[in-house]
Amino acid sequence: NSASDESGKTIWMFEGGGGETHAVPQYHYSLMIEQIPLDLRSNKALYDYFDTLFPKKVHSASIVMVLPDLEKRSLRRKQVVRRIEKAIAYCESNKNGYRPSHIVGRGRCVCCGIEMRCCSNARSILCGKKITENYESFYDGKNDDDNAPSNGD
Repeated sequence: NSASDESGKTIWMFEGGGGETHAVPQYHYSLMIEQIPLDLRSNKALYDYFDTLFPKKVHSASIVMVLPDLEKRSLRRKQVVRRIEKAIAYCESNKNGYRPSHIVGRGRCVCCGIEMRCCSNARSILCGKKITENYESFYDGKNDDDNAPSNGD
């Protein structure tokens, strides 16, 4: 069984066990080609080249370059999405109307894998002071930035 899409290319179909018809995914017929010549390193140029070799048989052509940079950007995107989802969940669950905020360029404090606001007491804890010395003032929300140890900022 086959059908044609709007570009005239053939899409192979098969019947499932229940009699329903399914389109065969294109990736079953995809190729990965390496060391492409410089003059063919665009989607259109590569498509045109293969279309001349195999007229009306090529579905599409896509070029993916600089994969290490793509991997870094993908990881960064995942981090940003997680942080946004966390902020939205916090905002939705917070009954007092407080909205989380972030100043671009300002770092975040992380203690034991938990993000927290970075007051001087948190910096003191992270810089080696005992937790018991700062426990009460830290959880009372007191912020004495004048007495904060310098961290080289």
